[in-house]
Amino acid sequence: MAAGVWLGKDPSRLLGPGADGALRLRGDPGSSWATAEARAAQTGWASVGEPSNVFALAAGQPGQWEALVRCAPRQAGEQAGLYAYASAASWVKLVVEGTEGGGAQLAFAEQQDGTPFLAGKLALPEFAGEVWLRLVVPRPGAATGFFRLGGGDWRPMPRGCGWLTAAEAEARRVERGSLEAGDAAGGAAAECKLPEGWGAALATEQWQGAQTAEVSFAKVQAGPLVLSRSVPATAAARPPLRAQLSEPEPEPEPGPKPPPPPGAAGRPPPPPGAAGGGPQVSTAHHLSSRAVV
Repeated sequence: MAAGVWLGKDPSRLLGPGADGALRLRGDPGSSWATAEARAAQTGWASVGEPSNVFALAAGQPGQWEALVRCAPRQAGEQAGLYAYASAASWVKLVVEGTEGGGAQLAFAEQQDGTPFLAGKLALPEFAGEVWLRLVVPRPGAATGFFRLGGGDWRPMPRGCGWLTAAEAEARRVERGSLEAGDAAGGAAAECKLPEGWGAALATEQWQGAQTAEVSFAKVQAGPLVLSRSVPATAAARPPLRAQLSEPEPEPEPGPKPPPPPGAAGRPPPPPGAAGGGPQVSTAHHLSSRAVV
């Protein structure tokens, strides 16, 4: 089973390890989205409290961490996945969650002091009970997500139908909104801002019912960031990332070199004209041999 500390308060929700060493939990009804007051104002529901099913990985703040997440969301909002967790008010998460009608989607979001932002949302019609998730820290203060189904390739988490940035909302003359299916901006890689004091974690949220479904996290790994020869364009343009690479710095080529392309605009709050994300090139992240399982 993954090495770490379970932060839950109800021991009945922490199940024994699976046959493959997976961490097994009962889905937790708590929610960390926004604040209890905001949730009550939006839905009229009584507060269900903070999530207690948070498993803090021993790796602390790794360059990347991943897990095979197995679950069967039955209702909208039921979710499980990877977190960069500081508190219930401040986090980054990449989760698979249920949707209206019994479907599933990926959600990549950040929250700073109780104010959430949905950076990426992607329907997952081919979800069949398990999905590989990976969070990566390409540079200090930033996180990107990756996923794969079955034996397929790792794919970067796009903005998809995530929320508009402040600059996009202003340009479209709306107070707020989401990207629509087919919007060119939705194909850009999503990026979230890490909160201060975060730690790598696994968690479940918003599972309904007294005896909620089982969720498991298998093949959990965490370690330093290791990049292949090609990296996301949003990260490749940033020199500080070189300090985190395990590969040696390439020998300089003779003659002058053109300046590097500009990086993706930051968010939030974005500068005028920022669209979030950036062009994506072939990416192949892999973990070093230092695993925590």
